[in-house]
Amino acid sequence: MNDESNKSIGEKRLPSLIGVVAVLFALRIWFGVASVPVNFAPVLNVFSAVAFIILPIVALFFGASLKWKHLTAVLTLVIGVAVQVLSGVAVRQAKLTGLTGVLVESLGQTGLLVWCLGLGVLVALLIKEKNLILPVALFLAGFDAFLVLTPYAPTAAIVEQNPAVFQSVASSVPKAREAKPAEKPKEAKLEALAFIGPADFLFAAVFFALLYRFKMRVRETALWLAPVLVMYLFIVLSPFGLGMLPALVPIGGTVLLVNRKEFTLTKDEVQATWGVAVIALCLAGFGLYQRINHKPRPRKPAVPANAPANPQPAAPAGTPAPAK
Repeated sequence: MNDESNKSIGEKRLPSLIGVVAVLFALRIWFGVASVPVNFAPVLNVFSAVAFIILPIVALFFGASLKWKHLTAVLTLVIGVAVQVLSGVAVRQAKLTGLTGVLVESLGQTGLLVWCLGLGVLVALLIKEKNLILPVALFLAGFDAFLVLTPYAPTAAIVEQNPAVFQSVASSVPKAREAKPAEKPKEAKLEALAFIGPADFLFAAVFFALLYRFKMRVRETALWLAPVLVMYLFIVLSPFGLGMLPALVPIGGTVLLVNRKEFTLTKDEVQATWGVAVIALCLAGFGLYQRINHKPRPRKPAVPANAPANPQPAAPAGTPAPAK
């Protein structure tokens, strides 16, 4: 895409990008301050799951079409990171609660989307050949499956053992707060229905930027990607879900399937791509094998030196905290 056409599209879509981000921000605030009847909460949770997948994808779709340079992408990355980090520090250190806490948390989530866009575009600017999208998508899908499914990999270990660390950098899908007739109205607070890793939005931005740059089927990709990720989230939230699934698999798969006719590979490129595909399948297969055969060891609580001879049985690891 030449500079003039890119500039024209960017000028048209910048207001749309700002509008979508503003809607996301406003929705988060509403979920933080509003309480709904118990019977209406499940319907609102479905709406939240759909909205907080589709709207970020739309925002990244608009954002990737702007006229980007390396410096602009770096500044966007730095500003987004600064907003998210400072918002998180403010909430924790100042112990912000109520409407102020909701506003700051919502601002931090906006910063997350901003830096994902900036870093995604920056990565895309480093890829000089269209045909590299194919092996990159295949490898990322397999590597993400390995990181998420393997219990000993850093990603799975952090999510399972230190969920607060993951949640502090992830995008949250707000949960509707139920208002029971016998209870007093609750203080404004954002509750999470699910969390989406930043890598998912990051690489969606990478692919959108690449598709725009090489004049590929970016609109069709966005139209397919949004519902695919919504269905993927519902699988995770369902009673049969694994609680955590590699989202780069459907992202990469959607990008490749929609744009499959856009690639013209030489014989050497075909062989190299097949090699990457085999590596990706091995990584994903190993991760799945480890997840199926993983038997978590029960944690043995430390017994103080002055403990009684017949202590009461300790609560098993993972017992939910009592409701506050």
